Amino acid sequence: MASRALPLPRTPRFGRATPTSLGLSAAAFGVAALLAGVLVYDTKVGVALLLALCFVPLALFRLRIALCAWITLLFFSRTSALEAIPNKLLLFILASWLALLVGRRAKAREALAQNRAVIVWALAFVVWTILTLAWAPVPGAAERPIKELLYALLGLVLVLGIVLEREHVRWLMMAFVLGAALSVLWGAAKGGLSLSGGGGGEVANLEGRFQGGSGDPNYLAAVLVPAIMLAGGLAIWRSSGRRAMLALATAIIAVGLAATQSRGGLIAAVVCGVVALAIWRGRRGLILGLIGLAALATVVFFAANPAAWHRISAGNSSGSGRVDIWTVAWRVVHDHPFAGVGIAQFPQVSPHYVLQPGVLEYVSLIVEKHIVVHNLYLQLWVETGIVGLLLFVGLIVTSVAAALRAARRFELQDDEEMSALARAAALALIAMLTASFFLSNLEAGQLWVLLALGPVLAGLADRQARARRPVEVGV
Repeated sequence: MASRALPLPRTPRFGRATPTSLGLSAAAFGVAALLAGVLVYDTKVGVALLLALCFVPLALFRLRIALCAWITLLFFSRTSALEAIPNKLLLFILASWLALLVGRRAKAREALAQNRAVIVWALAFVVWTILTLAWAPVPGAAERPIKELLYALLGLVLVLGIVLEREHVRWLMMAFVLGAALSVLWGAAKGGLSLSGGGGGEVANLEGRFQGGSGDPNYLAAVLVPAIMLAGGLAIWRSSGRRAMLALATAIIAVGLAATQSRGGLIAAVVCGVVALAIWRGRRGLILGLIGLAALATVVFFAANPAAWHRISAGNSSGSGRVDIWTVAWRVVHDHPFAGVGIAQFPQVSPHYVLQPGVLEYVSLIVEKHIVVHNLYLQLWVETGIVGLLLFVGLIVTSVAAALRAARRFELQDDEEMSALARAAALALIAMLTASFFLSNLEAGQLWVLLALGPVLAGLADRQARARRPVEVGV
């Protein structure tokens, strides 16, 4: 019986278009044309549409990467093109997270239950802050701060509920460092680091101080220092290529920090450098190397721009008016120590306190510019009373303690990498809280991300310990 030859496989004809491929090509071309037209007509709307097209599939299929993208965009939240984008993306992440919880509610409940303490402190603080509007003289002035505070709280909860694995923690930290470095590079590209002092109106203030995408030099400095701390924790990687990239990012961020000419930022950097050497005994060589790199980049910038160093070293004793502002704030605290005057009400009530006995040099800052307290903790005491201040301090203590507890538990598990990341998380939060002695940054999204990071690591350490326990018993 003659054998029948098997048919040869057909070679695909790549040059032949199908109706489906033609439809997809036409749709892609139409979307591209629409996007180009919107960008030409209105840049802000075009950028928003472009981000939406990139972000929607990312949030649906790679939720944690979407969260990291949001963290990176936080560093550009005060730019004209991206000002409203981070909050909108955060809401979309929330919607995607809730949709993806279907069928996996037990895992989500477990993650949030482990972080019950920090959630309770945060909710209690935000609820009390909103309640202070009941006795605020001008409640309408608090509309934007309350919205920003609610967005910040939402960011904290999402970080607690989404970041569940060790690689997720790495991604989050890398996104924070990347956002800080890109903010500096973006500002430099727009002339913000110009040594002539002209700078761009969006990336440098009238004094020529660099502000990147944060809208204020001091606010930028407050988030650059934590980024350096997180880069130090990530440098535990043995990969020489990754360490080189982190070293480059550290140098870029350090130059940006120097260019802000922020005394508060530099003080925070020094404080965290000392604390890092105290709590990171096994890695002092690496820490000293990163400190030296950051210091070298800073010195090079100041050597090339002596006027910037002169502003820092020859600053007046009043702290550019802060002493007068704090004096008035203490007068308000004396009259309203327990419940405060209401959130965002210091600029409204402070002009009534400048006529009390005592010499004030910068009265115009209070009466004409209605400036904020420029000290987060004093601001909370003024506006939310001792109740609000203690609730926020409780939140801080809970977060820092969780990060340090995580570091110890990872050490007991011989997990050197995660122990380093936990210490870096504690240092990053301490850095931002130190800088907050010189500015009012309660609504900063980066602050609330850092507040969530310690509890996330503590929960991860607990789950990792439970996962290893049966293996050890079996051995």
